[in-house]
Amino acid sequence: MSNVTIRKFPVTAPDGTEYRVKIEECVGLCDLYADVTLYIPRKRFGFKRVFSESYYHGSSKRVVYDAANPDFIAIATEAVRGYYANIEWSANYNRKRAESILRKQAALDRFAEWDGKITEVGE
Repeated sequence: MSNVTIRKFPVTAPDGTEYRVKIEECVGLCDLYADVTLYIPRKRFGFKRVFSESYYHGSSKRVVYDAANPDFIAIATEAVRGYYANIEWSANYNRKRAESILRKQAALDRFAEWDGKITEVGE
């Protein structure tokens, strides 16, 4: 069994944001995986964890973790890419949720203003 932990700071994203990347490689009898954690620098002291992901040996993700020949640069790059995809997904989800709330409020307003008269009944 062998466990390795490596850290790198700064890892700079294309937009210039700097991250600290920590990769913990866990090689046991049954599981072969690498846990990747991204941190951003705090204003005063230390780092704040913003994202984590696990990459398993032989997984179907974009980066296949190979325990015998790990590519830590590719794993770190994929973690940053995953973090940005997560941010984009969250922004889209929040936008759609806000639009849904506005549509529901508009329907409630129309119902409150309705005079209660039904003009057509038919089959």
